[in-house]
Amino acid sequence: KAALTIMDAASDCITCDVGTFCPVGSATATPCAPGTYNSLEDQAFATSCVICPRHSYTRVPGLGSQSFGHIET
Repeated sequence: KAALTIMDAASDCITCDVGTFCPVGSATATPCAPGTYNSLEDQAFATSCVICPRHSYTRVPGLGSQSFGHIET
């Protein structure tokens, strides 16, 4: 049988830093994928991770700001 852990206190909550998102009920933050970033805290959905602007990139997961390289055109 699977056990269901019930969160019943504020101390059970986790904080999601910039560069991550935390689906409801998750025990850990999930980093934004390479090529995306998230500058907001406490986001619940992967769609909170924004695609890098045109002519820019990142290979590092979990970026919290627009800290990425630029592609020479």
